[in-house]
Amino acid sequence: MKYVLFLLASLLFVVTTNAQNDPQTEKKVFANQGEQEKYRAEVFFKENYIVQSYPEFSGKITEIDFNTFKFDDQVIVLDNINRSLKPIFLKGLLYPQIIADDISFISSLEELKFLNISPKVKRFKLWLFKKNVSNPTVYLLEITNEQATEKTDIKTFIENGKLTFLKKGWTII
Repeated sequence: MKYVLFLLASLLFVVTTNAQNDPQTEKKVFANQGEQEKYRAEVFFKENYIVQSYPEFSGKITEIDFNTFKFDDQVIVLDNINRSLKPIFLKGLLYPQIIADDISFISSLEELKFLNISPKVKRFKLWLFKKNVSNPTVYLLEITNEQATEKTDIKTFIENGKLTFLKKGWTII
Protein backbone atom coordinates (compact mmCIF):
# COMPACT_ATOMS: atom_id res chain seq x y z
CA MET A 1 0.00 0.00 0.00
CA LYS A 2 2.85 2.40 0.84
CA TYR A 3 4.35 1.61 -2.55
CA VAL A 4 1.11 2.53 -4.38
CA LEU A 5 0.79 5.81 -2.43
CA PHE A 6 4.42 6.63 -3.21
CA LEU A 7 3.82 6.02 -6.96
CA LEU A 8 0.69 8.18 -6.96
CA ALA A 9 2.47 11.00 -5.12
CA SER A 10 5.42 10.80 -7.53
CA LEU A 11 3.10 10.85 -10.53
CA LEU A 12 1.25 13.87 -9.14
CA PHE A 13 4.57 15.70 -8.60
CA VAL A 14 5.68 15.00 -12.19
CA VAL A 15 2.36 16.18 -13.68
CA THR A 16 2.38 19.37 -11.55
CA THR A 17 6.01 20.13 -12.45
CA ASN A 18 5.38 19.63 -16.17
CA ALA A 19 2.28 21.84 -16.07
CA GLN A 20 4.28 24.62 -14.42
CA ASN A 21 6.88 24.46 -17.20
CA ASP A 22 4.27 24.33 -19.98
CA PRO A 23 4.33 27.67 -21.87
CA GLN A 24 0.53 27.55 -22.25
CA THR A 25 0.04 27.51 -18.47
CA GLU A 26 2.76 30.05 -17.67
CA LYS A 27 1.55 33.59 -17.09
CA LYS A 28 3.44 36.02 -19.30
CA VAL A 29 4.86 39.15 -17.72
CA PHE A 30 5.08 42.26 -19.90
CA ALA A 31 7.04 45.45 -19.32
CA ASN A 32 4.25 47.59 -20.79
CA GLN A 33 0.97 47.52 -22.71
CA GLY A 34 2.73 47.82 -26.07
CA GLU A 35 4.73 44.68 -25.40
CA GLN A 36 1.56 42.82 -24.40
CA GLU A 37 -0.28 43.96 -27.53
CA LYS A 38 2.59 42.80 -29.76
CA TYR A 39 2.44 39.38 -28.13
CA ARG A 40 -1.36 39.21 -28.44
CA ALA A 41 -1.21 40.22 -32.13
CA GLU A 42 1.38 37.54 -32.85
CA VAL A 43 -0.71 34.86 -31.12
CA PHE A 44 -3.89 36.16 -32.78
CA PHE A 45 -2.44 35.79 -36.28
CA LYS A 46 -1.12 32.30 -35.47
CA GLU A 47 -4.50 31.13 -34.20
CA ASN A 48 -6.96 33.01 -36.44
CA TYR A 49 -5.27 33.69 -39.75
CA ILE A 50 -7.12 32.63 -42.88
CA VAL A 51 -6.46 34.37 -46.21
CA GLN A 52 -9.56 36.28 -47.22
CA SER A 53 -10.52 38.54 -50.08
CA TYR A 54 -12.36 41.82 -49.65
CA PRO A 55 -13.63 44.07 -52.42
CA GLU A 56 -12.51 47.66 -52.54
CA PHE A 57 -15.17 50.20 -51.71
CA SER A 58 -17.19 50.81 -54.88
CA GLY A 59 -19.10 53.92 -53.81
CA LYS A 60 -18.03 57.52 -53.47
CA ILE A 61 -15.20 58.35 -51.03
CA THR A 62 -15.01 61.98 -49.91
CA GLU A 63 -12.15 63.37 -47.84
CA ILE A 64 -13.99 65.89 -45.66
CA ASP A 65 -10.82 67.02 -43.92
CA PHE A 66 -7.43 65.53 -43.02
CA ASN A 67 -8.97 63.12 -40.46
CA THR A 68 -12.49 62.55 -41.79
CA PHE A 69 -13.67 60.41 -44.68
CA LYS A 70 -17.17 59.82 -45.97
CA PHE A 71 -18.00 56.50 -47.64
CA ASP A 72 -21.35 57.16 -49.35
CA ASP A 73 -23.41 58.04 -46.24
CA GLN A 74 -21.10 56.67 -43.51
CA VAL A 75 -18.30 58.68 -41.95
CA ILE A 76 -15.00 57.55 -40.40
CA VAL A 77 -12.98 59.91 -38.22
CA LEU A 78 -9.31 59.05 -37.80
CA ASP A 79 -7.25 59.94 -34.76
CA ASN A 80 -3.54 59.41 -34.26
CA ILE A 81 -3.04 58.01 -37.77
CA ASN A 82 0.26 58.14 -39.63
CA ARG A 83 -0.17 60.27 -42.76
CA SER A 84 1.44 57.53 -44.92
CA LEU A 85 -1.38 55.09 -44.00
CA LYS A 86 -4.26 57.34 -45.15
CA PRO A 87 -4.32 55.68 -48.62
CA ILE A 88 -5.77 52.58 -46.94
CA PHE A 89 -8.95 54.64 -46.58
CA LEU A 90 -8.61 56.82 -49.69
CA LYS A 91 -8.28 53.75 -51.92
CA GLY A 92 -11.22 52.10 -50.21
CA LEU A 93 -9.39 49.08 -48.82
CA LEU A 94 -10.84 49.74 -45.37
CA TYR A 95 -14.29 51.29 -44.97
CA PRO A 96 -17.16 51.27 -42.46
CA GLN A 97 -19.33 48.80 -44.34
CA ILE A 98 -16.82 45.96 -43.83
CA ILE A 99 -15.81 46.88 -40.28
CA ALA A 100 -18.87 47.97 -38.31
CA ASP A 101 -21.90 50.22 -38.76
CA ASP A 102 -21.56 52.04 -35.46
CA ILE A 103 -18.01 53.43 -35.72
CA SER A 104 -17.29 56.53 -33.69
CA PHE A 105 -13.65 56.82 -34.76
CA ILE A 106 -10.51 54.85 -35.56
CA SER A 107 -7.23 55.40 -33.75
CA SER A 108 -3.71 54.05 -33.52
CA LEU A 109 -3.50 52.42 -36.94
CA GLU A 110 0.01 51.05 -37.17
CA GLU A 111 2.01 48.61 -39.21
CA LEU A 112 3.12 45.54 -37.27
CA LYS A 113 6.51 45.23 -38.97
CA PHE A 114 7.57 42.35 -36.72
CA LEU A 115 4.68 40.27 -38.20
CA ASN A 116 5.33 40.99 -41.87
CA ILE A 117 6.07 37.62 -43.41
CA SER A 118 7.36 38.86 -46.78
CA PRO A 119 7.76 42.14 -48.71
CA LYS A 120 4.44 41.31 -50.40
CA VAL A 121 2.49 41.25 -47.11
CA LYS A 122 2.03 43.95 -44.47
CA ARG A 123 0.07 43.49 -41.26
CA PHE A 124 -1.58 46.24 -39.23
CA LYS A 125 -3.63 46.83 -36.12
CA LEU A 126 -6.04 49.60 -35.25
CA TRP A 127 -8.25 50.64 -32.37
CA LEU A 128 -11.90 51.01 -33.29
CA PHE A 129 -14.14 53.07 -31.04
CA LYS A 130 -17.85 52.32 -31.36
CA LYS A 131 -20.63 54.74 -30.53
CA ASN A 132 -21.77 54.50 -26.90
CA VAL A 133 -18.90 52.13 -25.99
CA SER A 134 -16.07 53.51 -23.87
CA ASN A 135 -13.39 50.91 -24.60
CA PRO A 136 -11.88 50.43 -28.06
CA THR A 137 -11.72 47.13 -29.88
CA VAL A 138 -8.51 46.04 -31.59
CA TYR A 139 -8.87 44.96 -35.21
CA LEU A 140 -6.08 43.23 -37.11
CA LEU A 141 -5.69 43.40 -40.86
CA GLU A 142 -3.39 42.39 -43.65
CA ILE A 143 -2.77 43.98 -47.03
CA THR A 144 -1.10 42.00 -49.80
CA ASN A 145 0.64 43.42 -52.87
CA GLU A 146 1.92 40.71 -55.22
CA GLN A 147 4.19 43.16 -57.10
CA ALA A 148 5.90 44.55 -53.99
CA THR A 149 9.59 44.17 -53.20
CA GLU A 150 11.75 45.27 -50.27
CA LYS A 151 12.15 48.64 -52.00
CA THR A 152 8.42 49.35 -52.44
CA ASP A 153 7.38 52.38 -50.40
CA ILE A 154 4.24 52.18 -48.24
CA LYS A 155 2.16 54.49 -50.48
CA THR A 156 2.83 52.38 -53.60
CA PHE A 157 2.35 49.21 -51.59
CA ILE A 158 -1.12 50.30 -50.48
CA GLU A 159 -2.16 51.70 -53.88
CA ASN A 160 -1.47 48.32 -55.51
CA GLY A 161 -2.55 46.22 -52.54
CA LYS A 162 -5.62 44.24 -51.58
CA LEU A 163 -7.14 43.64 -48.15
CA THR A 164 -6.55 39.93 -47.45
CA PHE A 165 -7.38 39.67 -43.75
CA LEU A 166 -9.57 41.62 -41.33
CA LYS A 167 -10.72 40.37 -37.97
CA LYS A 168 -11.90 41.74 -34.65
CA GLY A 169 -9.32 41.01 -31.97
CA TRP A 170 -9.89 42.01 -28.36
CA THR A 171 -11.19 44.86 -26.26
CA ILE A 172 -8.76 47.27 -24.61
CA ILE A 173 -9.54 47.66 -20.93
